[in-house]
Amino acid sequence: MAEVVLERLSKHYVAGGSFAVRDLNLRVCDGELVVLVGPSGCGKTTILRLIAGLEQPTSGDISIGGRNVKGVHPRDRDVAMVFQDYALYPHMTAYENMAFGLRMRKSPRDETDRRVREAAAMLGVSDLLQRKPGALSGGQRQRIALARALYGEPRLVVLDEPNANLDAEGDAALQAALRELKARRVTVIMAGHRPALMAQLDKLAVLNGGVLEAFGPAAAVVSRLRAAA
Repeated sequence: MAEVVLERLSKHYVAGGSFAVRDLNLRVCDGELVVLVGPSGCGKTTILRLIAGLEQPTSGDISIGGRNVKGVHPRDRDVAMVFQDYALYPHMTAYENMAFGLRMRKSPRDETDRRVREAAAMLGVSDLLQRKPGALSGGQRQRIALARALYGEPRLVVLDEPNANLDAEGDAALQAALRELKARRVTVIMAGHRPALMAQLDKLAVLNGGVLEAFGPAAAVVSRLRAAA
């Protein structure tokens, strides 16, 4: 599985400028679901992009499954990513978008079809598979992106505000997907704004100005923050 360890991780975009993430130490154990919360601009998305390899840290280290992945290409990290722009290919159908990664890995046709349809059923998008992204709502595109992340059986999933554009049906599908990931003991790190709705949540990380202010079991962190308010 994939324990994730961030050690003294920092990121700034302009030399001498302010830090998006500063001196962050965080350990996410195998199979945990950790939610990052905090105000806009606090560093949540930057942390996810650093873990996924879409950006490189200014300093510090990132380990996934005991392997230092600093400088390792995103495709070699075994990380499934779902970000708010969905990153769907506009000229492909939903089915083709979901099958693309497996086809690139030369997965057998019947295995690809099985995985795509299982993930689509879980996320409630089976009836959308022949549509292209332009014909889908934002919530539907989000569910296609989630389904695509699930079928590859990754050891780590990073999600950026996955419930931001979901309706009630989509939110229920997301919870089902998170339960499935927990059952498989897949590690999940996500930025979220409604952690109280996530029954599967293990730990909560509170960020402000790129600094980790609190981290631990969700109930304990919430209780501590309320006491300090």
